[in-house]
Amino acid sequence: MKRVLLLAVLTALFYLAAWKAFTLIQINGNPLPGVAGSATSLQFAWPRLAQPRPRQPGVGPNAPLPAALEPAAAPNGAAPTAQALQESLQFFMAGVDLSAYYPAAARQRGIQGKVLLELTLGEGFQVTGVRLAEPGPHPLLEQAAQRLISEQGYKISSFLLARHGTGFAGGAVLLPLRFALL
Repeated sequence: MKRVLLLAVLTALFYLAAWKAFTLIQINGNPLPGVAGSATSLQFAWPRLAQPRPRQPGVGPNAPLPAALEPAAAPNGAAPTAQALQESLQFFMAGVDLSAYYPAAARQRGIQGKVLLELTLGEGFQVTGVRLAEPGPHPLLEQAAQRLISEQGYKISSFLLARHGTGFAGGAVLLPLRFALL
């Protein structure tokens, strides 16, 4: 009950202060900026909007993409190289939170290391297969890496398609994932 009463009093004080600010036309003989007229007829003089700045080349929605985001497709519509795909995958994985896939049991035991996966990509960069390229440090990390790819596979495909365009017939690419305790 006391909180409701206090809230009502504070609200009333706020509205009283706002009403006073808008009805006072002069403070110490000086008119408020942007207000003209008397207390009975308030008229606000809206400030003049600034003139638009001239457009700068390379800025705005039609500006060229930064080099890191430009499609890395080979010239003449050729399929991207394995190295270009691997770089794109590493760029994608930089934005994935690996800690969300780090198994709790592996954290508790202090298990960390690198898992090297081989992704098989089909037409249109669809992830059609995942296998271990070399044995990992522990089966828990291997399972976590495969779970990550199974959950992120659609995003990986979409990212690679947007970055490299169409014309990819399929292939395999290596993806290193490093699970590290902080």
